[in-house]
Formats: sequence, C-alpha cells, structure tokens
Amino acid sequence: MNKNYKKAQKPVSRTNSKSAKAYTIPKKHILIILGDKLLKLYQGQEKLFQAEIVIGGGPLTPTGTFRAGSWVKDKIYPPEISIPWSESPWLNPYGPWFLPVLEKSGSFTILGPNMGIHGTRGPGWYWDPEPPLPESEVIAVIKASKRLSEYFRIELSEEKYREILEKVYYLYHSHGCIRLSNRDIQTLHNLIPSPKGISIGIINQIPPKKSK
Repeated sequence: MNKNYKKAQKPVSRTNSKSAKAYTIPKKHILIILGDKLLKLYQGQEKLFQAEIVIGGGPLTPTGTFRAGSWVKDKIYPPEISIPWSESPWLNPYGPWFLPVLEKSGSFTILGPNMGIHGTRGPGWYWDPEPPLPESEVIAVIKASKRLSEYFRIELSEEKYREILEKVYYLYHSHGCIRLSNRDIQTLHNLIPSPKGISIGIINQIPPKKSK
C-alpha cells in the first residue's frame, strides 16, 4: 500500500491546532470591589452582570484571590441558623442561595465555612428599597420612627429603639460575607449554575489608570 495513503489516513489532532485555540471559550470570573460595593461577573473581558452588594462591617470582608465552591440552597448553620430560608425567610440571613468563597487550595478562608456570596433575609425577591441601603438612610429610618412615635404619642422604650436599629442594621450589613438582594443572587445563580472552581477576586478599589 502507498505510504502516502497511510499518512493521509492518520487522524488529525485538533487539540493543538491554531483553529482550536481561536475558538477557546473565555473563562468566567467574579470581581468584587469593596470600595464601590459592587460585584461584577465577567466572561473574559466581557461584563455579563453587575450588582450592588453589602459587605462585612465586622469582621471585615477579606481581600485576595479566591475560588468558588458549589451552590448551597437554603443554607443553614446550626445551632444559630437552623431554619431554611424557604421555610422562614426572616429567620435566615443567607437567602435562597449561598456560594462558598474558598481559598485557592479549596480550604476555608479565615472566616471559616460561612464566608460566601449569598442573598438576604425577607420573603420577597424584590426590595423596596433594595439593599444596600446607605448608612445615612438607615439612621434616617430610625430617627423617622422615633419622630412618628412621638407625634402619635406612642411610647417606645430605649430597648425597643435599639431592637429596631439592630434589625435594620442586620438587614443591610454582613459579617464578612458578600450579600446581594435575593433577585440578584438568583440572577447570579442562573448565569453560573455550576460555579465550582471559578476565580473570585476581592479588592478594595480598582487602581487608577496610569497616565501616559
């Protein structure tokens, strides 16, 4: 048989071909900018999604390069949080979805197993107003509540005012996690239903571009 014919019958490897490289699908990655309180989802250089976030007031949200785990639906953390969000939305701060934020090695961060990107308390998918609510507005809500109680001569103890303040604060702050509205966490879940291993960058601020 002709040797040239045999060579022609050899299967062509496409994994190393230039055409195969040209059609490589860019990887998705998440960028979280703490200073701007924004989460951005990219595919390569293209921004697919952006959402406002609430970040840690204490402990602070750590910065660095991390990786995503797998989505957890109705996350609980007994004994403090033992009721799923779907059963009692106001008693579960994680909302419908929780995405673990892990070290690049796959181990937990310094904040442990509860470090993640997640939804928030409440029964609805929409907020009015939607978090994050600026701290100045949180204080305004408390002051307005006090003025209304005084106007209608409703006596509220100092403990009651503190309880209101704590509830409002807890809705709009986190303990190191990245909190989204329930609408936005559902959108993020839809865009990356299998997020395990996706890179997550958390920075304080994007450095300004150097002038030429």
